[in-house]
Amino acid sequence: MAYNITTTFKSPLASGGLAQSGVAVNNKVMVAGRINVTSYATGGEVIRPCDIGLENIDEIFFNAESFNNAATVPAAATIGVVGYDRTLSKMVVNTTGTTENSNTQDAVIRFMAIGDDAAAPDLL
Repeated sequence: MAYNITTTFKSPLASGGLAQSGVAVNNKVMVAGRINVTSYATGGEVIRPCDIGLENIDEIFFNAESFNNAATVPAAATIGVVGYDRTLSKMVVNTTGTTENSNTQDAVIRFMAIGDDAAAPDLL
């Protein structure tokens, strides 16, 4: 299991929002970037909120750029999906629609996430 995360942008969301417990907060942000997986661990890669600059993840979306870390787009034969297991904080890459990515394949995944900024105080 090895990966590098590059953040493309991090932007505050106007008017804050609600914490997962329902309490009003004013520290919601949207962060986007790229995850370059250099050694995928079968079962998924642990991506914690703090790895992308968040205190918690409200929403996270993925887009596969490459499953072989060599091309800029996925090959037609390997288009798949990327999901997130919230319980285990794991990003799971599925390269064929039916089977999970193996530990022999690298992947380049773009992400966009919304959550509480790890660096900002709650302003109630």
